[in-house]
Amino acid sequence: MTDTQLFFRSYKEIDTRAAFDTEVGISPQNIESLIGEYHFPVEEEEVPCQVDHEGKRCKEPHRNGWLGRRQDGKEALIGSSCGVKYFGANEKFVADRKRITRELSIKGYLERLALTKGNPDFENDLRRAIGRLKRIKSEVDDLRNALPVNIVRRLRGMAKAGSAGVEVNFRYDDDEDEEGNPKVSFVRQQIGQIDGLDVWNEVHFQNLFAQLYAIRTTLASAEVTRDAGPIKLKRWADHLDEFRLAQNAVDGLDNAIDAFMAIPNLHLVCFVVPSQNDATDVARYALKRAGDAAATEGNARQLYRQLRAQISELAGGRDFSIP
Repeated sequence: MTDTQLFFRSYKEIDTRAAFDTEVGISPQNIESLIGEYHFPVEEEEVPCQVDHEGKRCKEPHRNGWLGRRQDGKEALIGSSCGVKYFGANEKFVADRKRITRELSIKGYLERLALTKGNPDFENDLRRAIGRLKRIKSEVDDLRNALPVNIVRRLRGMAKAGSAGVEVNFRYDDDEDEEGNPKVSFVRQQIGQIDGLDVWNEVHFQNLFAQLYAIRTTLASAEVTRDAGPIKLKRWADHLDEFRLAQNAVDGLDNAIDAFMAIPNLHLVCFVVPSQNDATDVARYALKRAGDAAATEGNARQLYRQLRAQISELAGGRDFSIP
């Protein structure tokens, strides 16, 4: 082990050092410098603190602190509590602690950047994610042009509101008023939820494109060198680490477009607006998606009537309207 080691993950890494001595104490009066920081895992037994204060050894069991070197060259443990409490006014301790923290931060940032900036697969994954997002957006644009304007407007409104439920008003006229006249009432009921509604959220696409392009810019400008300093290294590492979340978002949109284009889902889309003409157009599009190349208007109207009949059966054959 050399003094270039700034972080110790287990007590064994310290105990095997030639200069480490469990019998000596360390204090602000005899400290020479800090060697490194340690954080032992909970699986390990706690070890006694070796800080001397007013002639007494601390011996507090602990797992976190700093390894210090005395003026005679021997090394001892400074528990985190004692370090703050008794060494806070020691300029050498404070300076060394800041140095170690800075060096460990830089080391961590460089390791993270090595997985992104220094990894050819990362750039390839980023390029593919941008390409996939463009392809998904193109599919949504084609879908927008194929569906009626009112349907598209309604789907966008539902996506913005985060409300995927499709409701109808079932008609109940089996009651009579006091004079014996038929009494009509309507009961609203949800008949299903639109899958893949996220693809109609325009802001989601805009933000995701902006995020991926910004990550691409950072990837080109970031430098995997300690000379950049901890502030820039942290900013670059944090920004590039965002890619995995963005990649997951692209995966989500890819799944969403497939879910939206599923035939049962398109059938449900027929009932998001009251217009039967719009519903028939959606039914015709669903027929084409299902492989009916002709998909005549007559077949589309027949499909729409069949779908209405299926919904009617949910309420015992009652008629319904679309709010």
